[in-house]
Amino acid sequence: MSAGNTSSEARIQPFQLASRSSASPVAAFHHIGFSADRDRPVTATVGIKGDLPNRVFTLTHPTIATILYSADCDDHRTLLPFLCKKFFMVHNAFARDARELATSFMCRQTRLQIFAGRVFASGDNEFGQCGPGPDTIPRPRRVRIPPTLDAWDAAGAWFASTTQGLYAWGMNDGRLGVGSDNVDQAPSRVPLPGPLLQLTTFRNATFVRVAGQPGWLAFGWNDTGWLGVATDGRRRRRGNCVRAPRHVIGSDRVSRFMSADGMTFGWTPEALLACGDNMNGQCGVGSTEAHINTLTPVALPDDVKGRVDRVVHVSSTFFISGRRCFGCGNNVFGQLGIGRSRQCICDPRIAELPFLVDDVAGGTTTVFLTDGQLMVCGDNDSGQASPENVPALPTPIRLDPPGPVSRVVVLGPTIFLRLTDGSWVGRGADSGDFVDPGPDAERVNPTAWTPLSTRGVRRVAGVEATGHVIEVDGSDGD
Repeated sequence: MSAGNTSSEARIQPFQLASRSSASPVAAFHHIGFSADRDRPVTATVGIKGDLPNRVFTLTHPTIATILYSADCDDHRTLLPFLCKKFFMVHNAFARDARELATSFMCRQTRLQIFAGRVFASGDNEFGQCGPGPDTIPRPRRVRIPPTLDAWDAAGAWFASTTQGLYAWGMNDGRLGVGSDNVDQAPSRVPLPGPLLQLTTFRNATFVRVAGQPGWLAFGWNDTGWLGVATDGRRRRRGNCVRAPRHVIGSDRVSRFMSADGMTFGWTPEALLACGDNMNGQCGVGSTEAHINTLTPVALPDDVKGRVDRVVHVSSTFFISGRRCFGCGNNVFGQLGIGRSRQCICDPRIAELPFLVDDVAGGTTTVFLTDGQLMVCGDNDSGQASPENVPALPTPIRLDPPGPVSRVVVLGPTIFLRLTDGSWVGRGADSGDFVDPGPDAERVNPTAWTPLSTRGVRRVAGVEATGHVIEVDGSDGD
């Protein structure tokens, strides 16, 4: 038909599925085109098991015609096989190739699937994680954003890199960088000054690097100055939020970020930088100022400054370089492992551990992994560190586990160990708030290692300073 033949276009009927027969699950595929003699619709009946909706697809007539003629399906004898094969092929390809992600917020989960550049969402939608609509989306539904290259969880929200820039939607409070405070944010474009190169997102803070711009941009909550965008030294008022991307001062040579508990650390070839909450000197910059509003070098020995491998923030902060470990911050219980002569330390250079450290876990109680052994110090009020009746251990002592250990998690006054055989044990105050030992298991003994049943428990996790690092023009990072 010609584009101008409106009478022919008017004769084309929408593609429908007739309601199923009560006698047998049979549906009729009504025509999308007309037969060559153009005197009657082409209708074919196919046996289909299961329920069918009364209507599928609402593509416009020109779009349908373009698809059919491009696929050489203008003849009714090729039309139905074409439709069946396409549906079957796409169904299988979606099941096989769709990339799945999940985000949880307040124990409610939303699932995202990316297929052929399109995004589909289902699950909890209280804050618009699936786009505008009801609070629950039971089946995958298309999220209306441009063709998508990748997408990432943002704790009850999503970021997506698309052919037309970075988009964000879901739980907002101003932290998604789209310039608004809408709690249930509809998909919107994040105003970036250039193409996205790298994105690192944490629970309430996001850092992005774009082409043609020096350094990094940041947006999100900035209560403690942890975004590093402030230009003054004044304390940031609580609730302060950067709603659109702003330049992170001094970030030109930063290669990556880590943010947790109101603090941010940035790695450069010359030094480790820090900003944010510094109430107990935990930024390690040599100052006791409550908030550090711009990236500032951490006070480390000259031979360590540009060689920090890991930063572990518990109730205090530990910097690991090779196997050397330096601490700073809260030391009320002696959790830094260097005695209790000072309640807080702001200069890590004076708090190097006297032994080599492979890993650190803790809170007010700190557990060090060293040469396959565990050393513990700090709070012992519940007997979690030692059965001896002492409230604190300012000097690390050896912790004797019931077997070889593969993982340590410290939650409040309880120490959990995952043994190499996969079992879990715990010691300290009752762990009911963290891991349910099951109805048949004993409660955690404060001074003895107690086996824990992990029946029904999907994971055990402490507060970890992790985020998502995405190299748009490279491979994913950790």
